[in-house]
Amino acid sequence: MCESETCSDGIKNQDETDIDCGGSCPLCEDGRNCSVDSDCISSWCYNGTCQTPSCSDGIQNQQEEGVDYGGPCLPYHCFDGIQNYNETGTDCGRECPPYKRIIRHRINETDGTTQIIVYNASSICANNIKDKGETDIDCGCHCPPCDSGKTCSVDSDCITSWCYDSICKTPSCSDGLLGPEETKVDCGGSCGECPWIKITEDGFVNETLQIVIMNPRDGLVVRIRGPSMSVTEFNISGIGRQTYYIIEYKPEEEGLHFINLEGYDEKYFSANERTIIDYIPREVRSLLIPLTIVISLVIWYTRRRTKVVIDEKALRHVASNDILTYLIGKYRRVYTVADIQKELMNVKNLIFYELSDSEIDEADELAERYGINVRLARTLILCKKLRAKKLIVGEEIPEEIGNKFEGTPIVSFENEI
Repeated sequence: MCESETCSDGIKNQDETDIDCGGSCPLCEDGRNCSVDSDCISSWCYNGTCQTPSCSDGIQNQQEEGVDYGGPCLPYHCFDGIQNYNETGTDCGRECPPYKRIIRHRINETDGTTQIIVYNASSICANNIKDKGETDIDCGCHCPPCDSGKTCSVDSDCITSWCYDSICKTPSCSDGLLGPEETKVDCGGSCGECPWIKITEDGFVNETLQIVIMNPRDGLVVRIRGPSMSVTEFNISGIGRQTYYIIEYKPEEEGLHFINLEGYDEKYFSANERTIIDYIPREVRSLLIPLTIVISLVIWYTRRRTKVVIDEKALRHVASNDILTYLIGKYRRVYTVADIQKELMNVKNLIFYELSDSEIDEADELAERYGINVRLARTLILCKKLRAKKLIVGEEIPEEIGNKFEGTPIVSFENEI
């Protein structure tokens, strides 16, 4: 014989939303399943569950003017962190709850001391409920700041003044996080100097190079990437308190090598094949450049062209017109071959040069080759011998020679006076 379904048979049947309640059966208590508000004793079905509305449920209900304020709840100005309307203090007094002394303890991670801080705040910040605006229960925003480990939105929500990833944290120089005063993770500011790489010179292939890590710390990883993208890792551990740590590295490839100090520093060096000059001590090599400059200056000075030569016809013309003194004054000295104008031998700074037998033979060949007179040919050989900077002539020069002979420009005496 089949039993009829009832609202007390301990079974969810008929139009019940939960066992023996809801629908046409008695109303359900909080926490029981529901479909509509009328299924609940509290007259509020939220997300399929009967709940009692409150001023801290984060939902606008029970005739509230906004989420958790107005209507049966406190006015909005009791949560705005400002003393306004008829409040006797910030968010407290009159329509708002009375203020209450709230004590917080802040621990100094450096010396372990505890600082006691007293706040005068609205008693709503001491009701053990996460009310409107609070980032955690009774703290944050308009309430006193939260202790470490509590939820936060901004740094000012925390008694430690540091909100990291929405959690209040106490800064430490060993937490592996970038603290508010640190320039890099666990260093800088009160945490001391950060690790950095010190390398003073390039290296050579297959020769050991010393890489110095300044201000090292346990757990650091140093990565060296070679030209072919191969990576060598060095783990720094068990070093205690040291101001530096030396890594010995032998590059196997020629080219640039990059050193990465895990977020703290990065530098590079070049590894080259050793050449002969690399075997010269560094202090000696430093003298090579100035020494090379000095030698170059000496060679330039000794080989520079400073002498001016004049041929027979030009000399006769300038001597007869008293222009010779002008030329000697202009060039300090004037040179010519020794077998012309013997009467001018006593002129000061007019220098007569004797050619050697081989140079005379060379002049004879030159005269025959270009069809010029022997004295002009000897003058040209004198220019070659003296590495003259200018030859002043009084006759035409063959086109085959042009306006320069053995690096000496040739000019007419007419252009000199």
